[in-house]
Amino acid sequence: ISNGENLSSLMNYGFQKFPADFNLIWTNPKLRFMLKFHAAAILYQTAQLCKANKDEIPAYVHMTGNGSKLFRILHDDERRKLVNGIFAAVFDAADVNIQVSDVRNPKFAAAQGCLYGYDSIINTVDDVQRKSFVALGDGELFTLQDKRKLDADAAELKARVRENVVKFVDLFYDLHSGEHLSVDKNFVLSHLEQDTDRDPNINLRDDIRNLFFEYINGLMVGISGQLYNMA
Repeated sequence: ISNGENLSSLMNYGFQKFPADFNLIWTNPKLRFMLKFHAAAILYQTAQLCKANKDEIPAYVHMTGNGSKLFRILHDDERRKLVNGIFAAVFDAADVNIQVSDVRNPKFAAAQGCLYGYDSIINTVDDVQRKSFVALGDGELFTLQDKRKLDADAAELKARVRENVVKFVDLFYDLHSGEHLSVDKNFVLSHLEQDTDRDPNINLRDDIRNLFFEYINGLMVGISGQLYNMA
């Protein structure tokens, strides 16, 4: 492994070669919080994408891709509670009973999912633009053509994304009410306020990225730095 390898590659290598040592990571409550918070953010955006795409609430959620090892921090009951709680809140549904499972080959399953439905896309530029959607992080979907109209409203879009991040943080703590979390909600939200003055300077025409995770990543960097200094 070279020095240039990203963190996820190093984590995957560690879990495969030194599982006993790396599983000790989950006993650190602060690190456990950070990983669980990030896992919940992924689930939240997934649920919002399903709703925006007018999909039904899924009957099954399978953890795929190398990043699915992140969910090992959760026991089966925790995972079901988190998945069902997030989808119930996003879809405003009272009775949600999603079955959650791992897959035998998570990387293969992720690649297969990316290719699913590929044959239904007509291979012309206009049709790809018409049928391709992007999620910028406010819970809505835009076509590539619609997205170009957002340049003039970038500040408004970012405000909607920040509001969506606050909704996610509120939901995360609501789902853990009665539990002791190692990081206080106000501590988390205070970092979002600090990041407001340092919004990414993004040209929405040329740089398609999910702003929700721009803010989540900024939150986690700020929180982890303070947690390290408090250790």
